[in-house]
Amino acid sequence: MPEYPEQEKADRLLRFLKEELRKSYDRGLGEVRLMFVSGGSFGDEGAGLFLESGGRAGVGDKIGTSNGEALAIFRRLDKEGYIYADFGRERNKDTGFVQVEDLSDRGYVQLGDFPNPRDEFLQRLDAIEEAIRTLQDPNVSEDQKEEAKKAIGTIRQFSLGFASSGTYDLLIRSLTGGL
Repeated sequence: MPEYPEQEKADRLLRFLKEELRKSYDRGLGEVRLMFVSGGSFGDEGAGLFLESGGRAGVGDKIGTSNGEALAIFRRLDKEGYIYADFGRERNKDTGFVQVEDLSDRGYVQLGDFPNPRDEFLQRLDAIEEAIRTLQDPNVSEDQKEEAKKAIGTIRQFSLGFASSGTYDLLIRSLTGGL
């Protein structure tokens, strides 16, 4: 049994969308169009998420879930900012089309295609702490080094409360002078 089954389902949908986007780009298109149905208004299929091309294949079948669950996962990924989806005026309708333009940076981080900003930030803090530890400057006392290392520890603990990768990006830019 997977450790985090809901996350695995979301990852499978992200990987599926990434692959469909690649195919779309290869055909000279800029998005993937999906049909969504939030009830029994698509014949016997019921609720779900369907590829517009390919005979309206159910996305759930492609990722190992029901089509209705695929729609629920898709809506969650959209709401949580993992994908760039354009519903146009159909977002609140029972049936309609949505264009997936790309995964967001957050989506790519989730799949491991982009570095995790939190991990990068913590690695940079480790490097700063190591530089302080090995500093050979006669003008810097051991007490000053200890105070600097304590400050790094405080920053590390403070940063662990952040949930947003954008916050880590900002912190990284502030550490590297990129603001």
